[in-house]
Amino acid sequence: MLVLVLLFAARPADACSHPYFSIFRYFDNAATVAHARVRAPGGKLALAVIETFKGSPGKQIALGIGSSAREHNTCTPKLRGTGIIFLSEHNGFVAAYDSFPAATKELLAAIKAYAAAKTPAARAAVLVEQVIANTNTRLGFDAALALADDPELLTAVTAADRDRLIDALPKARADSWLPVALARIGAPAAKLTGDGADLAAARTFEAETKPADLADFLATIPTGMSARGSAAFERCERLHGKRLADIRHTMRSRQIWTQLADRCRTGTPAP
Repeated sequence: MLVLVLLFAARPADACSHPYFSIFRYFDNAATVAHARVRAPGGKLALAVIETFKGSPGKQIALGIGSSAREHNTCTPKLRGTGIIFLSEHNGFVAAYDSFPAATKELLAAIKAYAAAKTPAARAAVLVEQVIANTNTRLGFDAALALADDPELLTAVTAADRDRLIDALPKARADSWLPVALARIGAPAAKLTGDGADLAAARTFEAETKPADLADFLATIPTGMSARGSAAFERCERLHGKRLADIRHTMRSRQIWTQLADRCRTGTPAP
C-alpha cells in the first residue's frame, strides 16, 4: 500500500523547513560547489576555497553575513570548520540549513566523482557506486533518491549494475528509494518491497510510445494515490527523457492527475 509522507525536512524545534533533496540534486541546482573552510575576516563570514567542484568562486567567497548569532536565522547553515558549500548564482544557500555539510572523506569522494562525470551514463555509474558503497547511510539514501528521480540517468543504468543494485537491497535503509529506482528500470516486483513492488506490479505501460496516450489515461484517474497512475507517469517521463515531477509526489501524495496529465502531454519539466 502506498503511504503518505511529508516531503519537507525540518530541524527539530526550528521554524525553517525546505524540501529535502539529495546531495546530488543540490549539486545540480547550485552555481557554486566547493570544499571550503570558514573564516571571519573583520567579523564577516567568508569561505576560503580549498577545492572547487563547480563554478568559479576564486580563492575566497564572501557570504555577506556576520559571525554573530543575531545575523543568522533558522535557515542559515552552521558555518564552522570545513564542509562542502552549495551556493546559488548570487551566493544564496541552495539548501537552506543543509548547504554546508561536513566534508567527510566519503562525501568528498562522492562529490569529486559526480563533478567529474560529464555524461548521463557516467553520472548514473557514480550513483550506483555510491548506493552500493554507502547503502545504509545518508549518502547511499541520497544516491538512490537521485537515481529514482532522474529518468535520464535511469535509462543509462546498465543491466549489470541493475543486478548489483538488486543484490544491495537487503542492506538498504527501510525508507530507501532504491526499490523505486529498480522498479523504474525493470526489476521484477517479487524482488522489491513497498512502493517499489507496487510500482513494478503496475508497470504495464512499456508498449506505450506516445506521451499523449499516457496523458489521456492519467486524465481519467480520480484524485488520490494510484500505483497505475504512478506507473503511467513515470513511463511518460522516460519517453520525454526528463524529470516532469518529483518522484515522491507521484508515488506518495494525493495527486491531481489532470495536472500530471498536462505535464505528460506537454513535457513541461518540474520546477
